[in-house]
Amino acid sequence: MARYRLGFSGTAGGPANNAAYFDLWTATRVIRVRELAFFNISNATALVGSTLIRTTARGTQNATVTPTAVANGYNTTDVNPTLVVDNGWTVQPTFAALNMGAIDIAAAVQSGIVWIWNDERDGVLMIQPANGLAVQNTSGGALATTPRCWIDWEE
Repeated sequence: MARYRLGFSGTAGGPANNAAYFDLWTATRVIRVRELAFFNISNATALVGSTLIRTTARGTQNATVTPTAVANGYNTTDVNPTLVVDNGWTVQPTFAALNMGAIDIAAAVQSGIVWIWNDERDGVLMIQPANGLAVQNTSGGALATTPRCWIDWEE
């Protein structure tokens, strides 16, 4: 099983209410997420109402980050990963009915969270093929900031 790590930004300029900052999408392989980090880069805008939520349809994306084994693999000779990070859409992804967690992040540069699923008790967070995992803005309004993020995963 290959392991990868990718740093990326969420939606440029911040998403509208009930829209995704980003969606981690896999088309063909099971993804095993070990860490997911989400940090504010603004001293002026809090990232209130940020929820971790699964997605069941990708939407129509117009901005995608595609990692490679050479750039993002722990072993650069592994096969290229299938996970992509969508961070812009003309049609939003379809969100699951309930979120997996919610957090309010302060209006301070480098305030944020690192979700970790990396121990023997909890294992890893799995994303099945043709599904995704997003952080969604549920603040009640548009947020004019772009978060900085990273993901550590296996597939």
